[in-house]
Amino acid sequence: MIGEHIIELKKMHPEVVKPEKVYGQEWYDFLKKKGIDPKTLEPIGEKPPAPKFKQIQKQEEEKLRAKGVPEEQVKVVAPRPATAVWLDRWFENATKSYMYKRLGGVPMVEMKNLRNMIMAKKHLAEVASKVIAEQWTKGNHVQITEKHVDPKMLPLVREHAAGMFEDLENIRKAVKEGKMSVEEAINMMNVERNVLDVAHEHVEKIMSSPEHLAKNPRPLGPEDEYVVRLSSVMKAHRELKPHLEKARPILLKKK
Repeated sequence: MIGEHIIELKKMHPEVVKPEKVYGQEWYDFLKKKGIDPKTLEPIGEKPPAPKFKQIQKQEEEKLRAKGVPEEQVKVVAPRPATAVWLDRWFENATKSYMYKRLGGVPMVEMKNLRNMIMAKKHLAEVASKVIAEQWTKGNHVQITEKHVDPKMLPLVREHAAGMFEDLENIRKAVKEGKMSVEEAINMMNVERNVLDVAHEHVEKIMSSPEHLAKNPRPLGPEDEYVVRLSSVMKAHRELKPHLEKARPILLKKK
């Protein structure tokens, strides 16, 4: 519990007389300086890093180049398989995490962050599909920008899916230059949207059902009161896996 950690820290660092009274940004900054993760109250480094989408995308780009995919297609195709790989690795890392095993599950704050990332990417994929169907099919290859995004979703998109605008621009240029058909672009967006939609459904299910939740033994606040049981996370991953594996060959078979 956080009280135990405060007592331990006060013994180790008596210069902080009442850290519990500055529980907020100052307290978070203090924890970080002492090498402790404010979210987990564990030494920084014990928690496996969440897979970063851009790193996975670069890996997928290199794989495509190695397969002989033309360079002009690499930037177009790589983001789509990268989505499936990123989701797969997130669940793998979560279920193998020693820290999450000690907690008995994945903290709710981490699940909410995953859900927000999925929602942001899914919304932008839906927006892109609509623009492609309504504009690109008529030869009007407009650029997809923030102005097409629902204002309510814009903060999430900016935080979690800003890189997708560059990916969509690469697709737009490929279509405009005749290197990709509009039908192929629509197919790619449909695959992206379907994968994210299924992932969102699974994540919401295990976050909202009491049967999948357990008390967090080390809560930092109201948002950390519960964890999603590892068994539920593992089951969701198993159910999601076929959809992730199916997405990649659909995107690559034409290349």
